Amino acid sequence: MRPSRSPTMPRSTSSRPSRPPRTATDVQPPRTAALVSCSCVVKESVEATCATMDAAVAAVTGVMIVEFVPDKGAVRKVSFKTNNVGFEIAMSGGGCCGPAAQARVAVKKVDKKGQAEALGVLQSWKVVSI
Repeated sequence: MRPSRSPTMPRSTSSRPSRPPRTATDVQPPRTAALVSCSCVVKESVEATCATMDAAVAAVTGVMIVEFVPDKGAVRKVSFKTNNVGFEIAMSGGGCCGPAAQARVAVKKVDKKGQAEALGVLQSWKVVSI
């Protein structure tokens, strides 16, 4: 026979002790910041490896690799085979009154029938790296 319960005795729903309700400070922050920084490190190391390989190829083959950014578009790598690249560069943007951080090196002039014109380089493209 089971012992009878009194009407005032609460009925237990679980054998585990009850936990206090969770608060906002108990919740762990998402780990997205760690994932973003990790992916940035991987991306930077891949880019550094690619840049090193490009430099090694350029040194062995004797070409000069210049990276440009057209007005609207992705970075374009152009390989020049001789020292006469066929374009002139100048500072663009910034000006006397603008912030210096906006000043960039850009293609000022492309020589007709030159190597740059044959490779498709256009005036006003920004030079990213040489």
